[in-house]
Amino acid sequence: MSTKITLPDDGWALLRDPAKVPERLRRPVTSLATRLQPQIRALQAVADAERDGDLTADAVDRFEELNDLAIVALVAEWSYDFPISVETVGDLPGDAYDELRRATAKQALALIPDFSPDPDPASPTGP
Repeated sequence: MSTKITLPDDGWALLRDPAKVPERLRRPVTSLATRLQPQIRALQAVADAERDGDLTADAVDRFEELNDLAIVALVAEWSYDFPISVETVGDLPGDAYDELRRATAKQALALIPDFSPDPDPASPTGP
């Protein structure tokens, strides 16, 4: 089921159900999120310790790239007169981008497949 969200200046975006995102849009999110796992764990450790952490410029760039990929994967339509792509996400007004980033971040984890072992004893990976 799709969800329509309101963006600043009478804009809107139609968000896909994460389960309905095409694989060609989901795969780049999964790939980059996997490569960012060390930084994600480090940030979680910092948050758990309630301390400020340092992010490298490279890590910040990759998190921004992940945000853009999640927006492209989850936005099915929008009110802007340019196509939805990684290249055009940067053309959004800042306030609209921020709103889309917040809305899609809530669903980004649902894009990542469950790679845990199958609990079925007959599974080739074992329980």
